[in-house]
Amino acid sequence: GTVPCGTMVNIIVSTGPVNPPEMSVTITAPANGQVYRVGSIVTVKVLPQGDPAGRPYRLVVRNAELSTRTVENVTLGAEVSFNFRLTMSGSGSFTAYLEGGRSSVETYCTYSVS
Repeated sequence: GTVPCGTMVNIIVSTGPVNPPEMSVTITAPANGQVYRVGSIVTVKVLPQGDPAGRPYRLVVRNAELSTRTVENVTLGAEVSFNFRLTMSGSGSFTAYLEGGRSSVETYCTYSVS
């Protein structure tokens, strides 16, 4: 409605909800379900993608033995490779985490070691 001239009016401005930056992480190698021998060295390739405005991004890749590789300020859109030596038999997974702003995404692929 309208108010008379000179009347005090409270105006509230809202920027709306704060949306985290859009991001994704993909393990491009190895393929899901691979079988390895104990002692194998496996190259894990990861593709981090996201909105550059959400920088800095941190990429973390871990295997079932809890060996961890981390890249601070990772370059988005560029594949990153990590080598892992598998020393225990059984089943497990490689897990990749991409953290940016106040949010994170993750993905994984499974493997087994005999």
